[in-house]
Amino acid sequence: MINSINYFEEKYISKFEKLEDEFMKNPIQLAKYVLSIIAELHKLGLERIKESLELMDRMMQKSPIICTK
Repeated sequence: MINSINYFEEKYISKFEKLEDEFMKNPIQLAKYVLSIIAELHKLGLERIKESLELMDRMMQKSPIICTK
């Protein structure tokens, strides 16, 4: 979870601010602004899923119990 928070802070805060600045300069582009934010949030979600799967993989590799289900 901490990695996701750091990743969000490093990568997305500045992107969101840039997108907002662009929108404020040209408010007629509301749809572009909304779609851009959604796209960035989608990327963030995929990064979180990736982190979770990597963590689960490490846990399974270290586990003496083999999961059969």
